[in-house]
Amino acid sequence: MSSEPNYKRIVRLLEAKIQSGDYPPGHRLPPERELCELFGVSRITARQALAELAQRKLVVRNQGQGTFVAKSRIESSLLGFFSISEALKADGKLVSTRVISAELTAPAADEAVALQSAGNARVFRLTRLRFVDGEPYALETSAMAAERFPNLGRFDFGARSLYDVLAREYGTQLVRARETLAPVMLTAEQAELLQVRIDQPALRLSRTTYDRDNVAAEAAMALIRGDRCQLLFELWADQRSSAG
Repeated sequence: MSSEPNYKRIVRLLEAKIQSGDYPPGHRLPPERELCELFGVSRITARQALAELAQRKLVVRNQGQGTFVAKSRIESSLLGFFSISEALKADGKLVSTRVISAELTAPAADEAVALQSAGNARVFRLTRLRFVDGEPYALETSAMAAERFPNLGRFDFGARSLYDVLAREYGTQLVRARETLAPVMLTAEQAELLQVRIDQPALRLSRTTYDRDNVAAEAAMALIRGDRCQLLFELWADQRSSAG
């Protein structure tokens, strides 16, 4: 006779349905009452099973609405890719872009510092909303010196890659970037674009990208939905030192 606790049995069976695709992302699980009838257990046991599934990030519990299969998180490495869309496409995701704004304007303070802009310089600032498999994933803003890259506004950045335009149209190949990553809370406007609650945290990735001459060409910032992203870091021990 199996010594497996009843709630563990329910977890195992529900997880199997999730992993097999019988319960796809967004699918509403049976409520506690139905689980009690289906598995012949108490309500406490059914609640314990759902709690473990939620703890393991397999389901999301929405007060008053029910329990739903969680959407898969997108695992991205910070190594090897200069653009979020490039990394996602390499992972087999369907990526699309919507241009939110494209304008000539005065640089923000952090953009001016990153680009080493003169006091009266202007930048071309491009803001794009990235979709992954049809759902908003990241809100990206890039600023480039308008004097260095004139008439950037004539390109369709909903269809073309910014870095491809800089390379092909302006002869600027970007080869290095410095990035910082921090958790942030979204503004109401940002949350609306990303289709998340205003109290839901996000990741802010700030980047300065450099050309072959080590001159800053782009000051960028991306807001990434915290519920859809996990970052992968792979670290290697220094082989010159011996294990202690």
